[in-house]
Amino acid sequence: MIIPARGVDKSIGIQLNKIQKTDGPDTVAGANRRDAVSISGFSALVERARAQALAAPDVRADRVAAARGQLDSGDVPAVSDVASAMINRAVEGQV
Repeated sequence: MIIPARGVDKSIGIQLNKIQKTDGPDTVAGANRRDAVSISGFSALVERARAQALAAPDVRADRVAAARGQLDSGDVPAVSDVASAMINRAVEGQV
């Protein structure tokens, strides 16, 4: 995905135009108030999914071993069967 240089904040949902004015640090209300950060449930879910994706292996060793075994034994599918399976999966939304 290509994100324009000025579109990063919008693509991740940050709203920079929501700035609230304060009277400064010397006010009584400001002295009694503490800063806080709140993370939404959706953000936590996105971060958990990101961590799982980064932890997943880049290569499925079981599929590589199966394909290597088929090539070694000479048991390979026809090119037309492979092309047909690729097109069917793409049409079904599995790619």
